[in-house]
Amino acid sequence: MDMTSPRLDAGTEAQTELELKLTCDPARLSKLLKSLTKAGGVDLKNRKTARVVSTYYDTEDRRLRRRGLTLRIRKKSGKLEQTIKSTGVSVSGILAREEWTVPVTSKTPDLSAVQSADVRGRMGLILPQELTPVFTTDIKRTTLLVEHAVSPGNSATVELAFDQGKVNAGQKSRPISELELELVSGTMSAMLDLAVTLSRQTKMVLTQTSKVEGGFELADGTYPRATMASKIPLTRAASIEDAMVKVFSASLGQLLANRAAAACGTDIEGVHQARIAIRRMKSAFSVFKKFLVCPEVPSIKAELTWLMDILGPARDLDVFLDEVLPAVMADRPDDPDLAALANVAAKAHSAAYRKVRSALNSARYSALALTMASWIEHRAWRDHVAQDALDAPLVELAGPLLTKRQRHVMKRGKGFRKLTAAERHQVRIALKKHRYAMEFFSGLYPDSHTRPFIAAMRILQHALGAANDVATAEHLTAFLIDRAEAGGKDTDKVRSGAGKVLGWHTHAAAEAERGIVSLWTHYAESRPFWHSA
Repeated sequence: MDMTSPRLDAGTEAQTELELKLTCDPARLSKLLKSLTKAGGVDLKNRKTARVVSTYYDTEDRRLRRRGLTLRIRKKSGKLEQTIKSTGVSVSGILAREEWTVPVTSKTPDLSAVQSADVRGRMGLILPQELTPVFTTDIKRTTLLVEHAVSPGNSATVELAFDQGKVNAGQKSRPISELELELVSGTMSAMLDLAVTLSRQTKMVLTQTSKVEGGFELADGTYPRATMASKIPLTRAASIEDAMVKVFSASLGQLLANRAAAACGTDIEGVHQARIAIRRMKSAFSVFKKFLVCPEVPSIKAELTWLMDILGPARDLDVFLDEVLPAVMADRPDDPDLAALANVAAKAHSAAYRKVRSALNSARYSALALTMASWIEHRAWRDHVAQDALDAPLVELAGPLLTKRQRHVMKRGKGFRKLTAAERHQVRIALKKHRYAMEFFSGLYPDSHTRPFIAAMRILQHALGAANDVATAEHLTAFLIDRAEAGGKDTDKVRSGAGKVLGWHTHAAAEAERGIVSLWTHYAESRPFWHSA
């Protein structure tokens, strides 16, 4: 796909900004700038350095932010401009945002200068006196134009903006050291290829946390929140390749959107949603397997497994500390054995999240995300599969594949009532893969058919997940006992607390057994919606 970004222009029409952001320490960023100025392919005549001071405004109840807009007054080279931006959407790892800019003469926002009817409608009623400054960014920005070619017909002119400075919100401040790549002309895949090269050279980290998000978090004392999967926008007219691009792009976008929340750890859904994004990508590789014979696939899948393995312990401990242990402690609020177990679990939890942060701040993570984004955007599979096969209607693949997935679930669930915990866990995994495929293809069928079926599957999965908590707790408590023994403190209390947790949840699982069997029976007897489509 060849996408071109027009240069920013004052006026009523929106301009589309296509950019991605890499972050690293100031010394490394300065070193990269020096090396690029000595390299070929860089237009040094267009090198510019300026101090850019931007003040961001909103109402006290953050009405603009809630409506997906930001408003700033920027001073650059002695001139003032007012810009309104949309929050933006991620496409193959690249942030696409609309923006409207007009010159102004005052540092106070001028809403009368907003000529676009679309923007005025999205802003709603906001009185000028309601807008107050929230935070300011003070940046030294150096820009370069770089020509980067991957192959004939796949090249791009990219503006590199080296930003160093800080964001200030009252008495609080936070440093900024990042590189923004903005597509001036050419293909997104060429810009992504350049980002891969720069990331590997400098060990910079791909991030989707903008200066705006960081500024509001600093000002409001908030933290990054998790992002759920969005519905794949597919219709019955979609081709198989359309589906591949949209499914992989959406899954990668979900992973990138949850990086900050997962690394922060304050919202435990961050790690959970990042894991879901990886599972969806792995499921997509399975769904479209016969069209993905390109050599990049095994290494991408291996790197996804690496990241999944890092996130796994943190997620298990999240569930243990947030759900499994509190349920028992509610019955035994002053039990010293449970308190000792909780203490060991909390320390293990902190250690697991240190590994998560290290992984998500690593060059390896960035290489994975950028390589996959480039692979999607470049349509790398086209070199190995006939285009006619990729252009085939998605509906021809969806029905048979969903039937195959359901048969696999039914095979795993045969004799469900007598299955062991390990066997039911395999049923749960098969159900997840089936559900992901249904969610990928849900746009091909009426919502009235897909929603009840998928909702019933989620309830069954949740019930099986709760039952699996006993098996997970067995593994975790053994791990926590080992940690306590290694530390030589409260080992007997931790061992006793572990026994109480396992006993409580084993009893709870036995009580829930009848309900789980009923949910399975309902699923097994449901008529698949895709049969009647």
